[in-house]
Amino acid sequence: LAKSAEAEAEAMDCQQEEATKLKKVLADGFKTRSTKIQARLDKSSGVAKTSMGKVLRKEFSEGEDIRFKIVKDLGGYLEEKSVEPAKLHAHIADGGALTSEKFVAFAKAVYERASEAVSEATEASFAQFFRHAAGDAEALSEERLTELLTLAYSVVKPTLFTEGDTIDSKAKRRLEEGETVHALGYPKSDGKGVLRVLCKAAKDDVEGWVSVAGNKGTPILEPHRRYMVSLKETVVTKDLDVSSETLRKLSKDELLEIIQFPTKEPSAALMRVKARMVSDGAEGWVSVANTKGGAFLGPC
Repeated sequence: LAKSAEAEAEAMDCQQEEATKLKKVLADGFKTRSTKIQARLDKSSGVAKTSMGKVLRKEFSEGEDIRFKIVKDLGGYLEEKSVEPAKLHAHIADGGALTSEKFVAFAKAVYERASEAVSEATEASFAQFFRHAAGDAEALSEERLTELLTLAYSVVKPTLFTEGDTIDSKAKRRLEEGETVHALGYPKSDGKGVLRVLCKAAKDDVEGWVSVAGNKGTPILEPHRRYMVSLKETVVTKDLDVSSETLRKLSKDELLEIIQFPTKEPSAALMRVKARMVSDGAEGWVSVANTKGGAFLGPC
């Protein structure tokens, strides 16, 4: 009996050991499968985010083309309608809220005035532009409309700042390629088919008139795009000063909406923009490039 009991105890110990081994094998197998499943989920999530990012970048890019077209022809439109720039919002809203329907009608009128055909697809793109601009709101505020229709330009061909709106007026200084200028109004024709716009230079605040393009159509100014993408990781700061409080990191491939175009940061001689992060709506200042010229931001 004693030997039988001993044998039975050994058998039970053996079974317990085997059970423990089996549990470990099952647990390790589950952990491995779980890790693989999570990896696949993470990959799928990454692919989905990348795909959504590409869709948004395409929509934003198309929206920028619409914005540039409207601004380019807006001066002539306002002159024809005898509307002061400061009263543009009231003109479009027509005594009420500036809804999507009213914005689409306005954009269509500007296009058609410039002899630009407006298809159903183009009208749909106007409505899409409005949705991105308005966000969760059903109407555009006057401040938001002004923000959308205010441009900054890069000088792509050396030219002159002049005191008057005509090409032959007195020169104030030379504008060099690569400079940034902020529009103080909308382009208007000089009467000879050349569009001119009143601007302020970002680097020294000098104001003057500049031709958007030469008399043969050669570009002189190129509009800055409002939506940009981060090319590498950097930081978002609270103020223009690079040493101000860091609000958060900006990851590579994040989308930004520029709400204040390139401004010179005095202490570090960097050009910085105030931007709104598309992902979470956070606002802050971001450097366009580092001191060695390495770009942090690029066109959307």
